Amino acid sequence: MISRRTWRIRMTVAAKRDIQNILVWTLGSILLGAWTPSELAFGEQVDLGSPKITHLPDHPITLSLQEGLPVMIGGRGPYRVSLDTGQSIPCLLSRDLAKELDLKVIEQLQPGDGSDLKGPSSDLVEIPYLSLGEATFHDLKGLVIDSAQNDATLGFGLFLEGLLTLDFARGTLDLRQGQLPPYSSDTLPYTAEYGIPTIDIGIADLTIPVLLDSGSPRYLMLPKKLSEKLPLRGKLRSNGVISSLFNRSPLWTASLDGFLRIGQREILYPVTDFTDLTKEAILGRPFLEQYVLTFDTVHQRLQLRSLELE
Repeated sequence: MISRRTWRIRMTVAAKRDIQNILVWTLGSILLGAWTPSELAFGEQVDLGSPKITHLPDHPITLSLQEGLPVMIGGRGPYRVSLDTGQSIPCLLSRDLAKELDLKVIEQLQPGDGSDLKGPSSDLVEIPYLSLGEATFHDLKGLVIDSAQNDATLGFGLFLEGLLTLDFARGTLDLRQGQLPPYSSDTLPYTAEYGIPTIDIGIADLTIPVLLDSGSPRYLMLPKKLSEKLPLRGKLRSNGVISSLFNRSPLWTASLDGFLRIGQREILYPVTDFTDLTKEAILGRPFLEQYVLTFDTVHQRLQLRSLELE
């Protein structure tokens, strides 16, 4: 298991230099009280390739998230696939789709989940190339998941070049050449922790890293142990049970007594969920839908623009 410090260095270099050994991690997407893993944790280094784009135009490639992204895999398709920013693996595939495409199996891996328990072996497969609109990606691998809810899901780890703009409220994805200015009131740095976009937030007197996970329908979710360090408005209340593939845990909810600080923004009394199933803080889709997010994936800058200003 490599340390977070080592991981951050590897991911920064990998985005610029084709260094590929990365740690694959999953937290999962919480949906209707059930925690469905959207990516995998291995505790080992896995070569996933470094997705490169052979053509990226100056004008935006605009695609619909609501209708599903039209993806060609190895020249076949199009397949309508989803996007999950909480997924570090560039491409997850269902077993049926992997069989239909006759993808070459490179090796088998044993996944785990946020509870550190192991699951059944999964196939790591070679993807000859993947086309998304006018952009064609090559030098990547995919993971075959028996529990996949869709034919395939693209992860944030696919995008190592260009400007990626996500508008979850309107359901659009734009990809084009360019870069963000280094200093702006609505721009902040991010890292690619586990291949997932990660920013620092302030809560009370704490500054903590938080993952931006479009697969989670929770506004803000924190490890249960943080509930003892944060000021809350009232007591924690039970909010059902969440499950990973291999574990279950109660979910608690409370409003923070104070501000959530993200860059120059302050959000008063955010409703927050707490669980023992994650060691990471997560900002989910309800938060992301309030903004248009533009990622400068080369320089690791994130621009957050409020919808009302669009």
